[in-house]
Amino acid sequence: MAYAQMLCTTSYTAARAGDRDQALTMIRDATPAARDLPYHPPQGRLFPLTPAAVDLYAVGVHWALGDAALEAGRSLHEGQFTTPERKARMHTDLARAW
Repeated sequence: MAYAQMLCTTSYTAARAGDRDQALTMIRDATPAARDLPYHPPQGRLFPLTPAAVDLYAVGVHWALGDAALEAGRSLHEGQFTTPERKARMHTDLARAW
């Protein structure tokens, strides 16, 4: 979880800094890193990252790069996120993508 979280965070940071190649490479690497993570992480995890959270990061990365981010978020839905903050972030990021 920590490795996938690091890739997502660094990817978004690179995207905001305008480093397209680095951002896209890291978000692509985050997807397989998160593939076997549980869809509902156990309580108390320091980095409660899920495959859906990686997809949400991908939306943010593509949006920050000025790309169409809708494909990255196509499979996201509110039930994949357990906290009101994550649900709100999903709706905000998808709204920006639109």
